[in-house]
Amino acid sequence: MSVRINGRNRLGLFEKPTYQMIQQYVYNNWQITEPQKSENPPADFTTKVRFADFDYDYFATYHVMFNQDGNTKFDNELLGQGLLKLIDPILIEISARRLTYGKIFNELDNIRLEIIRILGEFSPDILSPADDFMIGIQAIEVEEPGDIEPISKFIYKLPRNIWRAQVRCLVHYFISYS
Repeated sequence: MSVRINGRNRLGLFEKPTYQMIQQYVYNNWQITEPQKSENPPADFTTKVRFADFDYDYFATYHVMFNQDGNTKFDNELLGQGLLKLIDPILIEISARRLTYGKIFNELDNIRLEIIRILGEFSPDILSPADDFMIGIQAIEVEEPGDIEPISKFIYKLPRNIWRAQVRCLVHYFISYS
């Protein structure tokens, strides 16, 4: 039996996990300038957004982590037609360090809204050549836009004031088999 992602010409599954694909897609389509995405790491981590697949560390002021949020879900409604729908839950955790106490600052909300905009505008029919690794993804559904909350974290025994927001999304794709 051979399997392939529906919409792709080659056999097999994706070359990398879907959360890494979503991370690259968000990075490629980033447009806001307050704050900008990091393009010269690690030199610009203090003023620009760092994209990663690991938890916040003290190097970056703005940190966006992408991870799988649980197990892949299967929908077998189209199984008789040779298709299996898969849904990957993805957690996007946005962290921002603040040196002073007080109200939430605009940059964290800008990052959250930019990620929601990018995911919401996804269309499998309109992909740039830089995003061709996304071929096969049928839909990205923003499940939970997330609230902004303060967290206290000790890094190297020093307290840090960190604000966090989480965005949850679902990535839909089909596997065809023959």
